[in-house]
Amino acid sequence: MNRNYIIAENDRNGFNNAMELLDRSVGELQKVTQNIVPEVLINNGLKDALAVFCEAIDNTHGISVEFKLSGENRRIDNNTEIALYRAAFELVYNAVKHSGATEIKLGLAFTDDEVCLSAEDNGRGFDLNSLYTFNESGLNSLKKMVNSLNGIFDISSSRGKGSKVIVEFLVN
Repeated sequence: MNRNYIIAENDRNGFNNAMELLDRSVGELQKVTQNIVPEVLINNGLKDALAVFCEAIDNTHGISVEFKLSGENRRIDNNTEIALYRAAFELVYNAVKHSGATEIKLGLAFTDDEVCLSAEDNGRGFDLNSLYTFNESGLNSLKKMVNSLNGIFDISSSRGKGSKVIVEFLVN
């Protein structure tokens, strides 16, 4: 557009600023979309998506994120994979933003009929009673999502001792 139209000099800076803002917005939208359902999750599955995610957190936030797989890795129902990825995303980012943790352990375990995601941090922890006073907290939303897919959501935390969350789904 800048080449096909004559723009007054005093308008050119505003136009260029608007184009830069638009470019940044598109970039941010791509990042958000990537985090909702990353391509590696679609193409390679949950194990690879979680490994890439943990490495990215480790590199960008300077918090040690250890990812461990137990059992035989396999592809599962698409909705369950997405739910588990979103759960890991929420749990790790909560630990990064709110817990003061220096270490986060993320586990993915497969058995014959179950898949289990666990997230544990060494942060400051919190009083579980305070969690349920805020209906729209990320953890409450996560619990509702897991329950809506007939999964199990279990959380344990206490002040000064970190937090641990387990999410389980039955699989075929």
